[in-house]
Amino acid sequence: MDLSLADVQGTLGSAKLAITMEWYIYPHECREGYDLPFALVNTAVVYTFADQSQLFGFSQSGWLCGSSTTGAYCGEEHGVYNGGTGRFEGATGEWTTKFDGVNLDPAIGSRSLRGTANGTLVMP
Repeated sequence: MDLSLADVQGTLGSAKLAITMEWYIYPHECREGYDLPFALVNTAVVYTFADQSQLFGFSQSGWLCGSSTTGAYCGEEHGVYNGGTGRFEGATGEWTTKFDGVNLDPAIGSRSLRGTANGTLVMP
């Protein structure tokens, strides 16, 4: 289990992002230079905005490939938005994120994470 914290900026505004991720080794094709294939067990994300509204996201679909020599990694996840607080209460939707970074350390998780999330958000 890994916890990553980030500052994000997007069409919904600036937010603090907390991501928990759990992966397991799963044999699948990785691009050249990446020899550590993982599949996603579970991800939970919480975006907290300046007005203290929160948006919740969840995923059980994704992959990650890491390099045992450089510590670099890349991956992709597909998930859903399922509620929140404040202006996101009752929100639903789906998202896809593609990400990469360096300093992948199985003992502490991913550091130096960079990515983009695209999807739809339906407000009640």
